[in-house]
Amino acid sequence: MPQTVEHQIFGINAPGLRNYLVAKARHESFDQLSGVSPSERQRDDLINQSIFQRLEEWLEKSPAEKLITLSHKFFAHAADMGSLGSIEYSGIRLADVAEVHQAIVRVERTITDELLCVAESREVVPIPPLGLFQMLEFPYVSAGSITSMDELWRQLSHERNSWRKGIADELTH
Repeated sequence: MPQTVEHQIFGINAPGLRNYLVAKARHESFDQLSGVSPSERQRDDLINQSIFQRLEEWLEKSPAEKLITLSHKFFAHAADMGSLGSIEYSGIRLADVAEVHQAIVRVERTITDELLCVAESREVVPIPPLGLFQMLEFPYVSAGSITSMDELWRQLSHERNSWRKGIADELTH
């Protein structure tokens, strides 16, 4: 197997190889975010404004504003008939909440992982149901229900963790 140029220069166990490769990957990522080719890179290059517009779009296309308005008019504040205007309480669907959650996760992961390069592995849904209280549920819940709950938890966790995939490609294309 042919070695890469980096391995030929530094050697596979060289202490500086990892740092060099991380810096190289971050430069390549920033080149994509700024829209500047590596040969034209300048110290004062900035992330392309379209990236931030895309993040804003993700939030604006979600039903977040609807949830905020409903909260202000019906739950968090006492609105009188005059301030309600034509707004009618239509209920909140769980799908709306999930859609807003997805938008927030995607924006947070983009800022953290793509823009700030904080390479931190984490799950959107971090702990399984019951967590520390595992085994305390048996007097109250049937084993079949626990199995069903665990399977649903795995499905939802897998779905939510997939929200962050493909963000880098979607941002720059």
